[in-house]
Amino acid sequence: VMNMDEEKRHESEHPDTFCATWLHPNGIQTVPVSTSPIQTNGSHLSYGKGRARSNGENSSKHCCFEWRGYRNASQVLSPFGYSKRFVDGFMAEISGVDCSGKEEDYQLTTASVRGATFARPEAYCPCWDTNQAPSETSDASSKEVELRKYSRLIRQERLKLHHRQLLPRAIQSSLFKDPLRPLRPGKRQPSVQLLNASGSNAVRLFTPPFNCGPLSGPLTIACVAIATEDGCFLSGLKSRCEFGHLYPQREEENLIDMSPICIAIDGVTKKQDQHSKKNTGRNEDEDDSSEDTSKDEKRAYSGDSSFACDCSFNSKGELEDADAEGEEQKPPDYLYKGKRGPGEWYCYVAIIDGPCSTIRINGADESVSHFRNEAFETEELALLDGLTIGSDSSFDMPLCFGEGAIGEGDGAISELVVFQGRLHQNDIKALETHLMEKHGITATQGTRQFLQQEDEWRRSSRALIEQAAPFEMVTSGIPLRSVANDYTVAWDRTSKVTGEKINVARIGSRMSTGSSDW
Repeated sequence: VMNMDEEKRHESEHPDTFCATWLHPNGIQTVPVSTSPIQTNGSHLSYGKGRARSNGENSSKHCCFEWRGYRNASQVLSPFGYSKRFVDGFMAEISGVDCSGKEEDYQLTTASVRGATFARPEAYCPCWDTNQAPSETSDASSKEVELRKYSRLIRQERLKLHHRQLLPRAIQSSLFKDPLRPLRPGKRQPSVQLLNASGSNAVRLFTPPFNCGPLSGPLTIACVAIATEDGCFLSGLKSRCEFGHLYPQREEENLIDMSPICIAIDGVTKKQDQHSKKNTGRNEDEDDSSEDTSKDEKRAYSGDSSFACDCSFNSKGELEDADAEGEEQKPPDYLYKGKRGPGEWYCYVAIIDGPCSTIRINGADESVSHFRNEAFETEELALLDGLTIGSDSSFDMPLCFGEGAIGEGDGAISELVVFQGRLHQNDIKALETHLMEKHGITATQGTRQFLQQEDEWRRSSRALIEQAAPFEMVTSGIPLRSVANDYTVAWDRTSKVTGEKINVARIGSRMSTGSSDW
């Protein structure tokens, strides 16, 4: 009876439940990006001739320049058991409502998906698609006019450098995603790995600010992703509404960067909540003349870095004062922490609904602990103004770590879904079933305790190896298999992200693929 009353309360308070964004694997748009060394000559960039290769590695990577999402009503509703014929027939009877979503208008939202229908790498807005400098308008500033003096070839070379620095890798997920049966094949799907082409830096993606205005809780978020260490799957553009393996609570978690999955939000005041409800959309004809004239400063072009334009996609704005350089970010107002750490491909679901917030992994509820920052008096309500994918909004906790060891900090995301409102429990299960079947992930219902114990042993093994003298860590016992499978001592390794073989250096060998010389 209490569950029924709870569901009625949610339905009465939040009757308008809709899809805000649904980024799917087939929407990942790719471009080949060269990873060969760039030769520089003064202020001009030269990529030289020939196909320079290093250590026999491929000189190019496929990278994602845009991630497109669903727009059609049948695409959004089919995972919940509705046939395409039924949905199309029903929508045809509704006059004046466009739920179909034509392919050429993929950047425009529809009545079916109201928040955002695509995401772009940071500082790589759609203006770059025209092969021109961003914001080349008739009333361009002097700095933009100066940029036009560069030849088209130079702009193309600048764009190539932009590709190398900013675009995340496009990969295929591992075929083996079942931790209980590691050799059981699943399904591979296109995924976005939040590392640039060379692997030297972590990168992130942004959606435009939600066209429907900021979402206020409750929210239902689902993603198919993997993290190999602490990192954030997604957050707001400027608001803190984070989901990922974050905020270690124990000394052991601080040591190994393998925190359990969690939701972190900053509460809102009543004034902020009222403001978010008023911003139900953006008026395209709105006069922007009152905006701060300092935008010309942001368009500055200097040296090897390209300037940022002022299109609506890049209207993320300045970071909050708390995120200024040299200042520590304050702890979240509310933290909901599960038990499972990173290291496997999971189907994550976060239901953000104040004290009723919960986390699910592979179809099973996590045991969630609630923490509150008593220093701030705010309402326990999430606020999501858009999506930062692969990091928190201040880029303090990226999903990937550039220039790390092979297999470290190589997180990836394959699918991402955000709904305004708390979905019915049956709809959540239907969504999980659809995503797990699509990505070849096995449900953990009935094996949750076993998998949590294995996960705890794996993280304890990592902590035992990483601890420093005087080696004070004490455990109740860890199976040898858990310690032997740690990546620092394992002789046979495969990438959890892609399933590819990782060469392990042999003891005494001069070559990583050879046997011992002694």
